[in-house]
Amino acid sequence: MHRVGGGIAALELHQQAQRSFAELSSEISQTQITNLQSQFSQFRTALAHFASTHRDKIAKRPVVAPGIPADVHVHRRRSSC
Repeated sequence: MHRVGGGIAALELHQQAQRSFAELSSEISQTQITNLQSQFSQFRTALAHFASTHRDKIAKRPVVAPGIPADVHVHRRRSSC
């Protein structure tokens, strides 16, 4: 008879491969989180710049979504930033 992939050595190799994949998965996830945080920070900075640049236009011309009557008043919360 011929044994295929049996024994303690094969089990240890399999367990090491599982640990390696888990570690790699964790590293990739952390990299993705870091990239998303960076993108969010850049977006927030760009949005703040846009809002300050166009503050008067934004205040004078509120955006109304399609299907919502124009006479519906939207209460804006003032930011403390």
